[in-house]
Amino acid sequence: MNFRKKLRNLDKVIGTFYTVPSVHMADVICSSGLDFIIIDREHGPHSFETVYSSAIAARSHGVAPIVRCSSTNASEILNVADLGVAGLQFPNINKPEQIEEIIENALYQPEGNRGFSPFTRNGMYGGMSPGDVPSRSNEELSLIVNIESIESVNNIEDFIKYDRVDAFFIGMYDLSKSLGTPGVFTSNEFNDAIEHVVRACNDKNVSVGTITGDASSTIRYSDMGMNYLVYAVDCNVLRNAYSSIVQEVIQHNES
Repeated sequence: MNFRKKLRNLDKVIGTFYTVPSVHMADVICSSGLDFIIIDREHGPHSFETVYSSAIAARSHGVAPIVRCSSTNASEILNVADLGVAGLQFPNINKPEQIEEIIENALYQPEGNRGFSPFTRNGMYGGMSPGDVPSRSNEELSLIVNIESIESVNNIEDFIKYDRVDAFFIGMYDLSKSLGTPGVFTSNEFNDAIEHVVRACNDKNVSVGTITGDASSTIRYSDMGMNYLVYAVDCNVLRNAYSSIVQEVIQHNES
């Protein structure tokens, strides 16, 4: 399974944010037919241990484990990438220099300068030829950049010049916050920003996506030109499912 090839080919893929640090939850979610999960170390309480076990669970179902890192620093990236995940996603990227830092820390030489040990899950615990680990990892590791501020929207043309970035993800909530209207997705300015990013990515044949809340919005964004589609967040999906049943029973009993 090479998830990066799917992104480079502009395949339509659908996944979800995975915040609950439970390998059992990961196993359940990944049995649903999703293409990928985003193991969230920015807003979720995942440790490196739960990333590790969840990535194994995802791989067992043929689902690509992507990790949203908590930062772009070398130690964060090294620890996550050594766990053999399919990709890394980075929040709050506003300047080209941050993308250069990502590439430097996530990729082995000659593309970057990532620290090297073949005795990790990424190197099959020493089972791979040490000479093959860097080239295979550089070839297969997806790098995904979040666009979630007006500054990053305005810099999208410069960001796309970095060919090693495989997809851009529009962070709806932080983008709306950047516009001074947190959680409001209906303003002309907000919609213009999204359309600008999507158009720029489509023009250069680069994968682009965002978070969606239901099937209709997922289809709408797909039709707009997005292919990296992230449906909701696990904890919210779970809460809404139980809440819907509770409310239906309450209404029945009160009628």
